[in-house]
Amino acid sequence: ILLGILFSVRAERNDSSYLPRLRNYLPSLIAFTLAILIKFTFAPIVVLYLVMLASQAFHAKTFEVATQQHILLQRLKAALLVVLPAALISGVIVLLLYAPYWIGSSIEGIVYTFTSPPSANSSDGSILYAIIEWVQVYGLPPAGTLAYTLVYVFVFHQTWNYINFATMACMMIVSAIWLWRSPTTRTLVLATVATLGALLIVTFWFFPWYIIWLMGLIVICLPVTYDRVGRALAAFALTFSASAFFIYLFSKPLPPLGGWIGFDCLTIIGPPLVMLVVFLLLRLPRKSEEKLLAGTD
Repeated sequence: ILLGILFSVRAERNDSSYLPRLRNYLPSLIAFTLAILIKFTFAPIVVLYLVMLASQAFHAKTFEVATQQHILLQRLKAALLVVLPAALISGVIVLLLYAPYWIGSSIEGIVYTFTSPPSANSSDGSILYAIIEWVQVYGLPPAGTLAYTLVYVFVFHQTWNYINFATMACMMIVSAIWLWRSPTTRTLVLATVATLGALLIVTFWFFPWYIIWLMGLIVICLPVTYDRVGRALAAFALTFSASAFFIYLFSKPLPPLGGWIGFDCLTIIGPPLVMLVVFLLLRLPRKSEEKLLAGTD
């Protein structure tokens, strides 16, 4: 991922405001695609990278002066001519490297390899796991109450599948709009942090080392976090990197804290979410912002 970001920064410097060229964006595309093969959770960064390329091509300053409709068609054509080959190349790489493992297997067998691991159908260190443990110890609340309805709905794995899907869909839409308006590598990194961060909050399978995904990306933005969103995401990731280890305080059902149950999950996700909201609402004094902006020029 970091190698792909490095290549992307170099490509931005080479292409500037012109159409993205294959020789410039291909190294990043290959690096991001290989990251998917290692951990398919990183698939969003490839999709977001394609959105960034499409926006760069659409807003490139190389189109001839013509009617508004003609310019729009030119821009759409340019975006498609960049995105389609890039998507095809990424897909071919995945197929070529996965093909040796898929040859001789049925479609059902291939799908099973993705759905059979415990991370796909079980829970650990998550909100879902805490709810399940609570129900096993205390049982369901009295029938007919709001608490019963909430616990009964959220104790099922399928419910969290829907929550994960909805969260990823919403974050991808928001990130795509953000990247379309600001097609830069920095925006790509922040959008990826936001998307993966949201996924780690609602995931049903969580381990503290997953925070490396966020920390490896957010450190790139630390020198230039002079906008509220950047500062908020940095605060979120840094706080999450500390609170994630609280899970070890509840890893064994021993006193004084006991096991991972009920509201214990808030010890992990609560602090980073609070810091995210605080830094989104917190605004630096104008003089401080001017100094930060001047320091980045």
